[in-house]
Amino acid sequence: MLKIIIPSLVILLASIVYAASQDSLEPLSGIQFSKQSLTLQVISNGCTKAEHFAIKAVTEKGVRTLRIIRTKKDACRAMPRKIKLDLPFQFDNKQRYKIKNNFTYEF
Repeated sequence: MLKIIIPSLVILLASIVYAASQDSLEPLSGIQFSKQSLTLQVISNGCTKAEHFAIKAVTEKGVRTLRIIRTKKDACRAMPRKIKLDLPFQFDNKQRYKIKNNFTYEF
């Protein structure tokens, strides 16, 4: 019986660790591009800062795909609201871009 339970627990634990390590894409309420930055509109519970986000970029077949990742959870408990954050990012006018994040619309 233990020969079945222990390997099952190891697989379950490995699955949980793998899922927790995966980057989750932050839903965006809006986005603006400028030459040297990316302005995001996201939902905040009161403690969200620009430093809590990272931009991961991968270029494939001439298109640069951007993924905006929240690196630190907003643990505050204020009423959720939209905020704008500026993240530094160098854009190339000759490059095509694609955003992987989902977009949300809330009043």
